[in-house]
Amino acid sequence: MLKKSFLILTLLFAAVSNTTAFNAYYYLSKKDTLLTSSMDTAYTHDKTQKVIVDTLKPIFTNMKIDTLESPILLNKKNINRSDYRYLGDLINYLPFGFLENLGSLGEPNEFSLFGLGFNNITLLLDGVEINERHTNAIDLYTLRSELVDSIYIPSPAKAFLFGVKNNPVAVKIYSFDKITAKPYSRIRYYQAPNNEGSIDGFFNIYPFKKFNLYGGFQNSSVSSNYPNSEYGLWNATIKARYLLNNNFNFVFSYNYSKSTADLNGGVNYSYLESKYSTSEAERILYSPFEAIVNYENRYQKITRHLFNIKILARLSSGQIARINTYYNSHLTEFRQNEKSANRIYDNDRNKSYGVNFLLPLKYKAFSLAISGNAESSSLKLNSINLDKNLSAYSTSALTGFFLIPNHLNLDLFAKYSNYDGSSAIGFGSEINSRPNENIFLKCGVAKYSLNKSVEELVLLKANSPSSRGVKTLFAKITYKKQRAAVTLSFFHNAFNSYEYWVKRDSSGSLKLKGNYLLCYRSKKQSGLNLSGRLRFYKFLLQSNFSYYFNEKKSLREIPTFTLFGGFYYVDTLFNRNLNLKAGINIYLNGEQSFYKYEFQFRRNIFYSFNKTLGITLLSNKYMKRNWRLDLFLAGTIQKRATIYLTLENVFNNKYFIVPYYPMPGITFRFGVAWEFFN
Repeated sequence: MLKKSFLILTLLFAAVSNTTAFNAYYYLSKKDTLLTSSMDTAYTHDKTQKVIVDTLKPIFTNMKIDTLESPILLNKKNINRSDYRYLGDLINYLPFGFLENLGSLGEPNEFSLFGLGFNNITLLLDGVEINERHTNAIDLYTLRSELVDSIYIPSPAKAFLFGVKNNPVAVKIYSFDKITAKPYSRIRYYQAPNNEGSIDGFFNIYPFKKFNLYGGFQNSSVSSNYPNSEYGLWNATIKARYLLNNNFNFVFSYNYSKSTADLNGGVNYSYLESKYSTSEAERILYSPFEAIVNYENRYQKITRHLFNIKILARLSSGQIARINTYYNSHLTEFRQNEKSANRIYDNDRNKSYGVNFLLPLKYKAFSLAISGNAESSSLKLNSINLDKNLSAYSTSALTGFFLIPNHLNLDLFAKYSNYDGSSAIGFGSEINSRPNENIFLKCGVAKYSLNKSVEELVLLKANSPSSRGVKTLFAKITYKKQRAAVTLSFFHNAFNSYEYWVKRDSSGSLKLKGNYLLCYRSKKQSGLNLSGRLRFYKFLLQSNFSYYFNEKKSLREIPTFTLFGGFYYVDTLFNRNLNLKAGINIYLNGEQSFYKYEFQFRRNIFYSFNKTLGITLLSNKYMKRNWRLDLFLAGTIQKRATIYLTLENVFNNKYFIVPYYPMPGITFRFGVAWEFFN
């Protein structure tokens, strides 16, 4: 099926790329630069490139957030030259980023940033929150990697400002939003063992003078390696832009995703330990043909629809105002032992209708950005026997003071949110300083409350804490020169009442399948990150190292440290026809406490409860340090075709990142991407 999709998509996009533009309306400079305008929740300003013919000026969403730093952590150029299967793999490139990799394509990997994941992250696509409303999480496989133009992570001090609820971490994804002088299309394809493969492509044309059209789809699949680990995915996107005039743009977009993932629950290592010696159990653990998995008849289907109508308006001051009207539908069909008497047959459906806006204002040395969200959600959840409508709204304001233009800024910000009657308020401030061209400093603090989760609102009600507060401190210093960039970052989060789940022996008041109890505790966590790049002669050194200071030495919810780095040879060869990047990728993770990954509710379980011992850790053992080394090559030929070659896990290390989900041994991946212009 994948090969047929590849052939059809190649022929389709080749045809589109060779179609002469009808009434081509945009005449850009010879460098094919874009007419861009910046817009976000803080400082905004216009940046208009020179054009040959001064006609319409499209308004583009851009992530520049203040005048002192360029906050783009990953842009399209960097993404295209990175080693990744899907969007989640790019988390390793982000400061304080860690991917809870389950070892096989399609498994619903969770990710963490600043030491937090699982119900703590707001994910926004072009300004619209796309989290599934029950678990407050999302499967990153349902987002097309080729759709992504850039990724930005706001500082932890400002993260709670974004989205309907107050979350400690925010991720802002910006999709491909570009108008070129000629029709443009791109195809990316890769193939790996176990019939693993993916094809992702899109086209961008302008059939009429004021109308731009973008579309594409993705098909990914893999056969079972370990029992019950097959996966299939279809993603599709369509986006249309209408340019009314230079001051108003209307953008309609629709994203569709449907996937089926087998969930084997990892290898049943307890059974292996009871039957074999330790060495033999370890051997079988990493033998797909001998290993026994926890679930041979469990899977889930995910269907997502996201509609968004966006209005962009250029104000007289040059600032860009935005209004999004959206519909977000998410259906998870969870099945276990489907044909037996003790089956689990749950359909969890979320539907959200909402509108949000951004109004930025600027006057001399002062700026103000006001944003708001209003949303109505319908939750029909078989998993917790819930059928309820929820309403939510929030408003926030950010004021900026240019104390010393281009050298010193002060931000003050606040937010009020209400989630079905659960109110949360937050305040914060941040200082940005640039003493000279090479050094940038940032320091921010915030204090805010968290909104209640669905379980708290519906199942616990009065038994949950009246207020759950967070105090955050964040600081970083960046040094940049032409061939080097180094950033040192520090964060500290203090929760007075952190939510966590406990697995218990018998059912209780929280009516969850699997018998889980919702509990609270205080929590403090800090982290230090050193990331950067160094270019010398024709070599490039990149590193992203994070270290976490755990309050409780007995509990390590994420690895004590993570390292993702690379050493590459970078050069332009063969009369500047080949742009080559070749070298090694290194992954290294420290010790981490054992835990149970609960798929259905997207939670990690570290504790268990019984009447005799009370609440204790599931295991006193720690996962050992693990590492992996890959050989990687990306070569771009005449700026049109890029070939990817990856020899993964060169030394064939036996390890897992999530308990008893073995990571692949030595494997080879081949990929290619074509870009078509005309």
